[in-house]
Amino acid sequence: MITKNTKCAASSEKLLTRSTKPTNTQRKKSCCKRISEQWLRLRRADLMAKSSEAERITFRTINALGYKVIRQYPINTGRRIYFADLYLPEIKTIVELDGGYHFTTKQRRLDTNRSSGIWRLGYHVVRLSNHDARNPEKIKAKIKLILNKSVRGRQTKLPPSTNTAK
Repeated sequence: MITKNTKCAASSEKLLTRSTKPTNTQRKKSCCKRISEQWLRLRRADLMAKSSEAERITFRTINALGYKVIRQYPINTGRRIYFADLYLPEIKTIVELDGGYHFTTKQRRLDTNRSSGIWRLGYHVVRLSNHDARNPEKIKAKIKLILNKSVRGRQTKLPPSTNTAK
């Protein structure tokens, strides 16, 4: 015969064993996380394969200045995931290269909203036109100016190759 206390012990034992096993919700979240990580990797690889000549030139130009540059860096704003064209982690700066369609009224509004969301996360956003990338010396001077301003505002040291004082 099972007493009341034995039933309680048996049911609490079941509760203990249940809590150690993942629930369906936990399994789904884990699966979604794996899928989203896989999706991020695939999407980033796709964007890198389709990058414009302007992005590649700008990447090489900034890299030559001594900065680490990450292409197609994913940024989760909480509402959306954006992929920054170029990201400089040392100074938390994002460089976006804009082609011709970025100059339409609708796209400018979307770009402004995107930049604002990214800025709220603590990133500095720099927008350059694809036209600028045709002249590497011009873009190098522009990037140095932008990076110096950005670094001054963040009180971060420049890499040795960009210091002008000797």
